[in-house]
Amino acid sequence: MAKDDALLKEIRDRKKLAIDAERENRSTYLEDYRFSIGDEENNYQWDPDAHAARTAKGVDRPCITVNKVNGTAKLITNQIRQNKVSIKVKPVDSDKDPGTTKIFEGLIRNIENVSIADTAYDNSANNAVRGGWGYWRIINDYSDELSVEQDIFIERIVNPLAVYIDPSAKRQDRSDMKWAFIDDTVPIEEYKIDYPKSKALADIIESGLGDDKNHWITKESIRVSEYYRIAHKREKLYLLEDGRTVKGTDTKDKEWIVFEVLDGLVVGEETEVDLEDGKYLLAGEEHFRIVKERDTKIPKVEWYKTNGVEILSGPETVPGRYIPIVTVLGDEQWLEGKQLLRSAIHYAKEPNRLYNWDRSTDVETRSMAPKQPFIISKAQIKGLEHIWDVAHKTPLPYLPYNDVPGLTPPMRQSGSISDSGANNGAMIAADDIKATTGFYDASLGNRSNETSGVAINSRKLQGDTMNFNIMDNLVVAMKYSTKILLYMIPEVYDSERVVRLLNDDGSEAWETINQTVKDPTAPDGKRYINDLSVGKFDAVLTVGQPYATQRMESAEVLTQLATALPQFGAIIAPRLVKTLDILEADDMAEEMKQLSQPPQEQGPSEEKTVDLINKTLTAEGKKLINTKRQQEIAGTVQDQDERTKQLIVEALQHLGFIPNTP
Repeated sequence: MAKDDALLKEIRDRKKLAIDAERENRSTYLEDYRFSIGDEENNYQWDPDAHAARTAKGVDRPCITVNKVNGTAKLITNQIRQNKVSIKVKPVDSDKDPGTTKIFEGLIRNIENVSIADTAYDNSANNAVRGGWGYWRIINDYSDELSVEQDIFIERIVNPLAVYIDPSAKRQDRSDMKWAFIDDTVPIEEYKIDYPKSKALADIIESGLGDDKNHWITKESIRVSEYYRIAHKREKLYLLEDGRTVKGTDTKDKEWIVFEVLDGLVVGEETEVDLEDGKYLLAGEEHFRIVKERDTKIPKVEWYKTNGVEILSGPETVPGRYIPIVTVLGDEQWLEGKQLLRSAIHYAKEPNRLYNWDRSTDVETRSMAPKQPFIISKAQIKGLEHIWDVAHKTPLPYLPYNDVPGLTPPMRQSGSISDSGANNGAMIAADDIKATTGFYDASLGNRSNETSGVAINSRKLQGDTMNFNIMDNLVVAMKYSTKILLYMIPEVYDSERVVRLLNDDGSEAWETINQTVKDPTAPDGKRYINDLSVGKFDAVLTVGQPYATQRMESAEVLTQLATALPQFGAIIAPRLVKTLDILEADDMAEEMKQLSQPPQEQGPSEEKTVDLINKTLTAEGKKLINTKRQQEIAGTVQDQDERTKQLIVEALQHLGFIPNTP
């Protein structure tokens, strides 16, 4: 119980520390996100005082809201969606195996595919663009109710404000975080159903709690948190003479012990050994000299579920060595040791408010301007007064009048008055929005003052470059996500099983991992195939267009090459067909490739196989071969397969299928 009390105090203290550290960023996140989506209920796109003055009781002044930053946010997030990140796994130690590397790559792609990980990546990027940061998480769980083996899944975190991260983490990918929370606010009645054995339930509802617990409990709901923390396990590391590094608890293959030799004797025993002085590792019947050793602490991830006053479940050990929560940052700045996180539209809020104010002022000016009257004679509308009396407020298709000789038709005076100052202010505010977001007319697809293609592309590139930091932050996050997977996979996929791999082009493959086979040449008589626990790997990520888009671009380039270089058409054509998204494209490309090769020399050759020749033989030919073979088989010293082939050729010559050769 004392242990739980200490853990619960740690949980409450750390949550309070995170709340205090993130207070300013969270306030800014909410304001920016609500502004970007145009939260009309709270009028976030208006200055509060200006809005109150226009909507006070008895004052009915227009408050027009034109959300110009929403399009900017969509433009950034859609550019990110178009530029997909490709993952390549690279070995970083001497135990590299190209086959294992491909398995890791294919397995990670399959995890992404099954998890629909694109939704997690896109959601996190959208939150980073609109609010300042976003998250996704990686979990291990059973694939279904009847499965006994676990798989890995990538899940999106819809509300990033439900996550609290160790504020001492300074790395951009937050890989150095020591703890983290993921919160879920559960209504009291639902909590009773989900946790009927909660010992603190009565006290929570009836007694009330101290100030340090108010964050967790209210009269309507209880906050349930998943709590991750990094613990450490002490280990002894040994560097062996053959270059391997093993841990003191590593007993996967066989039991082994460490012993020391001094003056030809095993220290602590009288056993004589024929070994030099030093420390050795004994594994079965083999021994290995220890070159170096040291004490270390191996990180392990612990998981709990808590309501702040009791531990609801846990501890459970999470596979890998990193807390599986991935952060995508927006615009990150550091000031006097404090991390400031801002959205991509943060600095466009004031220009957008000014734009709304100017547009509303212009509408107000025009609405207050008097309707321009008609200059007309009473005789011209005699008997038509009921129509002309409503002409100022009803859009009539026509106005009849009496034609009076000597008078011109009725005419309205000059048009309504517009507020030129407000219109000019709106134009300036619109330019300020472009300047603060980096997206000018060329980036938005509108006609601007650029006339040449180079100038237009240069302005587009300027907008892309100004917001590239968010795309780059997503790449950093995905690299950390891949690092988490590379450590989790060997622990989750730790038994012999068949896994599905996904290739870069979307095709599937199946591979058996962690397979043990007999091998008399191995020291222990067995060998491991596709052992995912061997070797260390890292991730290399590249940003580019998805495979389908690359294929379309390849087809376009190959078409241009075929037009420009017709003499190479036979080489280009099969490759062009292979890029097309049509049925049997691969088969067609292979047939074109074969047809483009120079014709082979006709006549019999040694490359013809027995099966191929047999397809040509008639029953008479086969009978001829058997008769001749029976006559010559006794006492023959020729190789039987070669003699059979020779007999077939002779039979074909005898039947006239192929010419006789001298």
